[in-house]
Amino acid sequence: MKRWTTVAVSALCACAGAAGMAFVNTACGWKDEAIEGPAVNGDAGISGGAEGGVVYSGQAGVLCAATAGQVPNPECDDGDEAECSKSTTCNISSCQAVSTTACQALTTNPPGGPLDFRMRRIILVAPTNLTTLAAQNTVVNTGVDLNEPQCGAPDAGPQTGDFSWILSIDTTAKPPTMTTGGAPPCDLSDSPSCNPFTTGYCFVNKTVGTFSVKPVTAPITQASDGTYSANSIGAINVPIYFNGSIIVLPINGGQMNGVKISPDGNCIGSFNPDALHADCSNDYTACSLWKTDGSITGYITLEQADGVVISLLNATLCAFLTGTPPASQGALAVCPRDPTTHAITAYGDYCSSPQAPAVDGGTCHDSFWLAATFAASAVKINDGTGTADCTGGGSTTVTDAGDAAAD
Repeated sequence: MKRWTTVAVSALCACAGAAGMAFVNTACGWKDEAIEGPAVNGDAGISGGAEGGVVYSGQAGVLCAATAGQVPNPECDDGDEAECSKSTTCNISSCQAVSTTACQALTTNPPGGPLDFRMRRIILVAPTNLTTLAAQNTVVNTGVDLNEPQCGAPDAGPQTGDFSWILSIDTTAKPPTMTTGGAPPCDLSDSPSCNPFTTGYCFVNKTVGTFSVKPVTAPITQASDGTYSANSIGAINVPIYFNGSIIVLPINGGQMNGVKISPDGNCIGSFNPDALHADCSNDYTACSLWKTDGSITGYITLEQADGVVISLLNATLCAFLTGTPPASQGALAVCPRDPTTHAITAYGDYCSSPQAPAVDGGTCHDSFWLAATFAASAVKINDGTGTADCTGGGSTTVTDAGDAAAD
């Protein structure tokens, strides 16, 4: 079972509790002081395998692990296969997906491409404070999971389908390319304006505060094992639609590695129906509902993170990542700064220039390493016509924003 980190997430726990989420009590409490040195992932030291020339942290099928600068194994597993039921009475036969068991592809990608996907599982591996059970369940899983009971979601579950990270792979381009970015919410509850099975998704292309949120296109390479890598995604601002707001995740030096596409072109990773309980619910920390087959890495600077306000926490992303305690009298919690230089005094575990893990006693610890793995299934991606958020419009009055990401 995954060793979930328990750190400063009391406000997030409170918000999630109000939404009917359940958490381990020890995961809900602010630390008494900010992090005073480079953070260390609790899974450090696990040796990695290699695919396509990339050395991974951890092995396939075991707990996901990555310290600063490391790439998690795309096939790591945050669950325990011994806890899989191997049988279920959850009926997914009426799911509109092309295949109800392989990866629940919502469409069939054309043989000649492009190959379009939406991430169906994102396992956060780093930074530490984003790997908590509260963060993974409340923001990521409930947003990524579609609200489609006929496809294996519980009728009264918390899933919204509001967090959509999509990608389009064109293997016929010279060189081959990957385009990736966020998409506005699209679930059956949004029909007929948006339907994940028919109209599909579009890339967000708008300004959110001072962020330029738009898709990024980068060349990809294919390794001898057939996996794809995009090593020059660079800066990408990923919009997370959450509880009526947009939290922009500013990623720098973005890369995707070990992306393995199924022979039919419709799946990255797979869906595991054995993880479904009789009521169609599943325990993310037990039997894994999704098997990942791609990794994401990059870094977030503390300065950028301190400009991202998470309204539900009344704190900046920097304060959340570093464990900075809540501010007094309802003030916004921000990262501590030197009164003279105004430089952030909290420590990250990564250095933005030169790009390398921060070291004890070093002078550069201005960022946090971001690492994750993902599974994805085929979807339709349209040009955004008629969708304000994909054509430069849409409201930004209920959004969280900060400084635009930079390479």
